[in-house]
Amino acid sequence: MIDKIKHIFEVVYGEFSGNRLYELKLGNEMNKKHMRSFHSLLQKEYAGSIDEEFLLNFIVFQFRNYENTRTRLGKRKVHIQWILGKKALERWKEKPENWLYFNNRFIKKHNIKIEVSKKEKDLSSEKFTKSKERRRFLNQERGYIHCMELDLFERYSKECVICMFKTICSNGN
Repeated sequence: MIDKIKHIFEVVYGEFSGNRLYELKLGNEMNKKHMRSFHSLLQKEYAGSIDEEFLLNFIVFQFRNYENTRTRLGKRKVHIQWILGKKALERWKEKPENWLYFNNRFIKKHNIKIEVSKKEKDLSSEKFTKSKERRRFLNQERGYIHCMELDLFERYSKECVICMFKTICSNGN
């Protein structure tokens, strides 16, 4: 997971700062400490729901805060702890409703492209398929049976959260 965070941070920072060869040095003790601390905070808050898309959205959201700001390091220069830190996590929790729109604009503006691994694509495809199957008969008795037969219950999935059979399913699993 730390490698994913590092990779996404490097890509976004590289495009943001104009230094596309930027590399986050984890040999530096302070950088390593910040990365481990941030990873630990993420695991406590979002265990099980962290994937490349989440990390990209989180990191882009943080960089957006410094887009038009001249820091003491210079324009478009930031410290790692400003992006991957406790205060950044607090900002993320209090993000406005339109955050995704502005994240997408930022990604387009800075031409940010993250290569998704084949394993991530397969997991994403599986999540999509399960989600689609859960929605087929949502809030119907036959949907409950369908989900139980295919073992589709996931406590934090959108469909299961709003399903009227969630209590029965969660007790059965």
